[in-house]
This record gives sequence, structure tokens and C-alpha cells, in this order.
Amino acid sequence: MTLPPCATVDLEHAEDSLVQACAELSGGGHEVAYRIARDTAASLRGSFLSEHGGEWVASVRERVDGLRLAALEIASLTSSSLRNAPRALEHANEAIRHSPFRESAHQCRIMAHAAAGNRAEALGAYHELRQLLAEELGIDPAPEIQAMYLDLLHASECQPWESRMLGAYGSLVQESRAVFLNGRAADRLSGLT
Repeated sequence: MTLPPCATVDLEHAEDSLVQACAELSGGGHEVAYRIARDTAASLRGSFLSEHGGEWVASVRERVDGLRLAALEIASLTSSSLRNAPRALEHANEAIRHSPFRESAHQCRIMAHAAAGNRAEALGAYHELRQLLAEELGIDPAPEIQAMYLDLLHASECQPWESRMLGAYGSLVQESRAVFLNGRAADRLSGLT
């Protein structure tokens, strides 16, 4: 199939949008990054060719899901940094509903509670993740999430560790990118964090 030069492919547009959201995020443009990530997540709702199967369909479906989850995580993280806890939790919880074992989505949820100053809720979110992983997979949360937990546990208030947690954008976004980006977008993103 040959497309005309002016044609765009929605998945490529979504990847480009997330590249732009990450660039905005790196430059401190949290509102712009949020809007891009939110719109990208919304554009990727639903299942790709839900009535069909096959190896190619499954691979594209996985790519779409990865893009959507990364967009939800970026939307949650930027919302946390903008002090909009309800919005941050909404995006994190949507990502968790879609992919319950995705630790980075749980990390967004913990960060949303922490950024809102809800230390107990953040600790509770960590314990829910720990219990889920232990019961279902027999593993502990990732070391960076355990470090967040220790920071939360030892902090008398959210302020001392909040900036460190919100500074985790780089590693969290980097992990999300690895899941969904192909060579073209990955090359463009490699210099952003």
C-alpha cells in the first residue's frame, strides 16, 4: 500500500505526540505535556481490531496499549506536579485497571497521593501493590518503588521527599518508552532525558 505524502498514520502521530510531551516535560512545560498526554491517551481508547486475531494484530494491539499506558502515566505524573491529585489518580487508576501488574502505573498512583500530601494513602497504595505482587507473582516491588516506600515511611511530612519523587519522571518515562517505542521514535527520544 502506498500512502499519499500528506497522509498520517494514527500510531505514528501518537508516538510523535508522546515524544513532544516528553520534550515539554523535560523543559518544564507540564501543562502542555499534560494536554498532549491526555489527548493521546483518549485517541488510543478501545481495542485495535477487537474482532480479529493473528500475530500482526496482536503486535499492533500491544503497541497501541503500550502507547496508551505511557500517555496515562505521563498525564498522571504531570497532574501530580501541577497539584491536581484527583486528575493524577484518575489517570494512574485507569492505567492500573488496564494493566494491574504494571509497576510504573502503581508508582504514579503512589506519587499522586504523595504529591497531594496524603502520606497514609501513598503508603496504602504501596502495600496494595506489594500484596498483589506477592500473592499473584511471588515477587517484591521494584527497588525504586521500595525506595519510595522507605522515603514515605521515614518522612514526617510529604515535602522533604516530594521533589525527589516528582523528579522520577526521567526513569519512569524512560521505562514506559522502552515498552512501546519503535526505532524512529526511540531515536528521537534518546536525547530528551
